[in-house]
Amino acid sequence: MALPIVSYTVTGAGTSAVINLDSLANPFNVGIGVDISATATYTVEYTFNDVSSDSFTAGSATWFTDTSFGTASADKAISFTIPCRGIRLNVSASTGSATIYVQQAGRR
Repeated sequence: MALPIVSYTVTGAGTSAVINLDSLANPFNVGIGVDISATATYTVEYTFNDVSSDSFTAGSATWFTDTSFGTASADKAISFTIPCRGIRLNVSASTGSATIYVQQAGRR
C-alpha cells in the first residue's frame, strides 16, 4: 500500500501545518503539488530541523524556500529529492485558498 497523500489548506495569508517526512527514506522522493482557488502568491518551504521533536516549533525552525516553486502564483507540482524533515506552504497573499498536497514515495 502506498503512503497516504497529506494535504493542508491555507485561506488568506499564512502558513500551513508542517508535514513530517522520513528523511532517512532511500531513495528520498516526495511529490508536492499546490492548488490555488483564486489568486495567491506562495512559497513551499522545507526544514532540516527535527519536526517530530517535542520541543519543535515552526516559528523557531530554519526554513528554506524550494527553488523549483520559487515565489509562485499558479498551480504547480514537482518531484522533490532533498532529504529534509518537514515541508510547509507559506502563502504571502491570497484572495481565496491554497492547498498543498504531499506524498512521499515508499511503502507502508
